[in-house]
Amino acid sequence: MSSQSDPYYKLLGIPPQDQPANHYRLLGIELLENDADVIALASDQRMSFLRTFQVGEWAKQSQQLMNEVAAAKLCLLDAQQKARYDALLTPEALPQARPITRIAILSGLALTILLGGAAVIFSLRGGSDPAKKPQLPTAKQQPKVATKQQQKAATCMEEGKKALASDDFAYAKEMFRAAIQISGDHHEVAQGHLNEIGKRQKFIDGRLANLVSQAEQALATGDRDRAKQLCNRALKMKLATNHYLARALLAKIARLAPPEKPLSKPDPGPREKNWADVAEDVRSSVVQIYTKSEKDWHGSGTGFFVRDDIIVTNHHVIFDRKNKNRAAHQVLVVLHDEASEFAHGYLYQDEATDIAILKVPRNANIKPLHLAAGVKSNVRQGDEVAAFGHPVGLEFSFTPGYVSAIREGQALREDLAGTWIHHSAPISSGNSGGPLLSKRGDVVAMNSWRFMDHEALGGDVQNLNFAISSDDIIKAMRTANKTMTAFEGNQGAETEPSETVNQIQNILKDVLDQ
Repeated sequence: MSSQSDPYYKLLGIPPQDQPANHYRLLGIELLENDADVIALASDQRMSFLRTFQVGEWAKQSQQLMNEVAAAKLCLLDAQQKARYDALLTPEALPQARPITRIAILSGLALTILLGGAAVIFSLRGGSDPAKKPQLPTAKQQPKVATKQQQKAATCMEEGKKALASDDFAYAKEMFRAAIQISGDHHEVAQGHLNEIGKRQKFIDGRLANLVSQAEQALATGDRDRAKQLCNRALKMKLATNHYLARALLAKIARLAPPEKPLSKPDPGPREKNWADVAEDVRSSVVQIYTKSEKDWHGSGTGFFVRDDIIVTNHHVIFDRKNKNRAAHQVLVVLHDEASEFAHGYLYQDEATDIAILKVPRNANIKPLHLAAGVKSNVRQGDEVAAFGHPVGLEFSFTPGYVSAIREGQALREDLAGTWIHHSAPISSGNSGGPLLSKRGDVVAMNSWRFMDHEALGGDVQNLNFAISSDDIIKAMRTANKTMTAFEGNQGAETEPSETVNQIQNILKDVLDQ
């Protein structure tokens, strides 16, 4: 065999002249080494290194060498077998001499036993006396060789059974395969154990794949935490061989964009407050809105923060009444402390529910209002509510009332959709887009419109005020576009927001949004 294809030389560094190698040379330790820890560690290092070649051009040769290393380890760690083996080694086998001696023949014979073929005798290359031929084992030695072969196979079987009992599948398979190669006496039993390991491995890998499948389903519903928990459980299954499935899904989760911030603060709980405390708490979250056409400022309304950069208001506050698909040219937002800013644009608009969602500059000092969910089940007829807004320009007005009924949009007007709260809290032009609040300070709806005195309704109409439910606002927030539509007038604006507020207050004191 040429050195280019010699696995002993290429993988273990054993040159041709040292082949066939004895057990000590095979493990890379000193001849006649007695320290069991040294022998075990050297064997483990050899096995770990050889496993790296199990895929590729050296796969078959590396498996052969692993079998030989395993057999050498079993022999040298068994005191009686080691003593018998060492007794056969003669002084001529020591490194200072290289003649062809009994040590070479014994080493070759040991290698022949490992490969299950007692009929082949290996010869050494090189040496100081090439004319000297190796002596064949005598007839008296043959029964001992067969007995030793059977003992090694039996030892491999016992080691394999112990490893299988402790769920060390890798070592168990290694021992059972070694037993099959050393002696055919154990072939059927060892192969049965190997089949059992295969079935158990398939079951365990199936359980891991099922966990990863559950994690994928959780991720599809947006529950990243649950998906991570399931993947981590899968990675703790030490006996599985398909951990790469869980690692790949965790890597996919890590590449996802961070989840969006919640739309509002957590539900503060069932504790009710008095109306004075509610008004004080929500004041800083309510804003006044002015809109401008291409020519002049023409309308005003109310809005409120649901996030530190998101404001909700009515569709009819922002969009042209005649051309309802045309947004205002410019929108100005005035805060509770008289600070003002231009809205960037809108993320959502729906005329049927009268909802518009605006994008504004982020304000870390804002405390967003909480949108109450489940209005139909949690808001009852007769509950106290209050409207907060800017009726006819009268800033930050607070008016309490009661829930008269909860009605569907189609039952009120053909052009409406969603769920509406009919209430008695007084509202006027300018309240549009303002919050309708519960005594917990939650937003249960957004004020939108009211019935005016009308002959068809008997002339004198009172307390017919309507607000679109917070459930519809939450739905709008979830379906809002991530891409903003900018207000055209923001490009090249020549005045500061504060200057614009002064102009509006001087010119449009009596302008209504209705």
